[in-house]
Amino acid sequence: MAFHSNPFETFQDEVRDLLQEMEQSLIVLEQDPTDSDAINSVFRCLHTIKGSGTMFDLKTLVHFTHTLESIFESVRDGQTPVDFDLISLSLESKDCIHRLTFSPDDRDTSLLAEDLLEKFKAYLPSVLAEQENEPDSSQVQEFSEFQNGLNVTATPKTYRVVFKPKPDILLNGANPLLLLKELKDFGTHTLLGYTENIPEMENLDPTSCYFSWEILLTTTQSKNALLDVFIFVDDKDVVTIDTLDDPEHFDTQPGYKRLGEILVSRGIIDEGVVNQAKGTQGYLGNILVQLGLVSPEQVNAALQEQKFVRQIQESRAPSSDTTATIKVKSDKLEELVNLVGEFVALHARMNLLSLKSPDQEFRSATEQMDGLVRQFRDISLEMQMVPLNILFTSFRRLVRDVSADLEKDVQLVLEGTETELDKNIIEALKDPLLHILRNSIDHGIELPETRKKSGKNVKGTIRLAAYYSGAHVIIEIEDDGAGLNTEKILKKAIEKEIIPPNSQLSEQEIFDLVFAPGFSTAEATTNISGRGVGMDVVRRNLETINGSIRIDSKSGKGTTLKLRIPLTLAIVEGLLARVGQEQYLINLSYILECLEMDQLYLVGREKMFEFRKQVIPFLDLRTHMYGSIDQEKGQMIVVSVEDQKLGLIVDKILDPYQSIIK
Repeated sequence: MAFHSNPFETFQDEVRDLLQEMEQSLIVLEQDPTDSDAINSVFRCLHTIKGSGTMFDLKTLVHFTHTLESIFESVRDGQTPVDFDLISLSLESKDCIHRLTFSPDDRDTSLLAEDLLEKFKAYLPSVLAEQENEPDSSQVQEFSEFQNGLNVTATPKTYRVVFKPKPDILLNGANPLLLLKELKDFGTHTLLGYTENIPEMENLDPTSCYFSWEILLTTTQSKNALLDVFIFVDDKDVVTIDTLDDPEHFDTQPGYKRLGEILVSRGIIDEGVVNQAKGTQGYLGNILVQLGLVSPEQVNAALQEQKFVRQIQESRAPSSDTTATIKVKSDKLEELVNLVGEFVALHARMNLLSLKSPDQEFRSATEQMDGLVRQFRDISLEMQMVPLNILFTSFRRLVRDVSADLEKDVQLVLEGTETELDKNIIEALKDPLLHILRNSIDHGIELPETRKKSGKNVKGTIRLAAYYSGAHVIIEIEDDGAGLNTEKILKKAIEKEIIPPNSQLSEQEIFDLVFAPGFSTAEATTNISGRGVGMDVVRRNLETINGSIRIDSKSGKGTTLKLRIPLTLAIVEGLLARVGQEQYLINLSYILECLEMDQLYLVGREKMFEFRKQVIPFLDLRTHMYGSIDQEKGQMIVVSVEDQKLGLIVDKILDPYQSIIK
């Protein structure tokens, strides 16, 4: 999320991130309805959006998210079960929240929100009916109080809440544990219970409450919001709230009061007694307990307070081990990378000039600068790299929705999500991967009944994986479906006149036909496939980022598509080679080895040679470009592309070289 001069734009960025987190949590929750972390994540996202929306007076958004928050509060309390329909409605609501944020005045969006709230009535009718009967003014007042009580950007404060209920609190229908649970949900906490008032067994009344509690709480909630938790308890119940740590007014350096100071501030003993006890040898807490001035529970509570506040302060204090981070707008990063590319190209030119210069100091300075330029380039490119997790997780909902539309049961398995790519490449990959996944579900994964007859698990699996391979990232999309039907593909290609009749093609060439424009094996056009648009666009989009794609498939077993993607498009590491009077740059990521001509073992009269116990072809670039040249001299560069190896003969291999692509 970037920070803008306009606070509303910053709010929109925040909502976009929260909705992404909410969507992923909903998908996880559908797979495991008991996942409390996923439930709390959804609740937290709605809570934050509601609070921030209040500051911008987005009444429809606030009302809508408040209702959803009530639904998931009921889910969290175990009153509302999680099912497919609830998750579907929640995902639709997530989309509606996005529209309410970015088009708050759109009438159609408001009508959509009303329609969704009507559907939610089936899950929580009593709460929704109560909210509908509240006048708008009360809604505004409620959220104004919320804004004052909880500011998501405020510095958290630490409070000590002491709750001493009267013995008959249980008879009045109140449950102290629920009140404490509500407090605990506000933030980081430590809960202490006091049992010193519990009588002997013969005097114990099971309907009476003899406990009292103390909770140390660090939260962004205001003191009034904490008091509101106890708004329905009897006036005779004792509730006291003290501020222990407010970073805006107190010293935020690590450290807190000593034990004696805490006991004095609690009103348990006076300062004179503490000073007198300090003159006695031994631990202060033990001395005060032995003198009968304090109870062991009181000493323990003071020590817990000391430990809790110190930990909070230490976590807030700047640490030398913590790397500070700032958020920068993406266009500024792109401008920086462009400048770095120009800088690298200029430095490469200086290197060539230094080789021709007799000035040794100039050569030495250029060599020293070389290391700095490389380091500068690497750091700048790393700033552009983002993990594929951002892209991969966004496809969970796609797989869920498409498989539901097609009445199929499909799970998406993600691997290598920590693999990083240039953010511009990730943006270019979104559409190709979307088309591939939709095709895998539609054409690859069979219906549950068909899979069962074939002895397969009725739940189909699509594996989306990424891993590094030299200067590239390999992305694999593998499904355990029916595989490609080569006969059907060949027949369709002939029908659509993509290839002439009686064509003799290898299996790989038949697989490649699916990338032909207008090709589709679907019998009917649907909203998912059948228009002949998709896989040709996939290959075309990949070629624009210097990527490639390959298909492997086994009938009845499944299909794997392998995408080979460069790490970055900005700068290319290459090897300069001279052919005749010209110099050519060969991408270093494709080079396997460089050989002298006398190292080669030629095979027969064909242009083949033996390399690592393989016989591979070679091309003499000198003959190919300039005619007949002395074959005894020159050097060989062995390159590999898509698992195919080739030897290139040049006059001379020069130096490594960095180039910028425009």
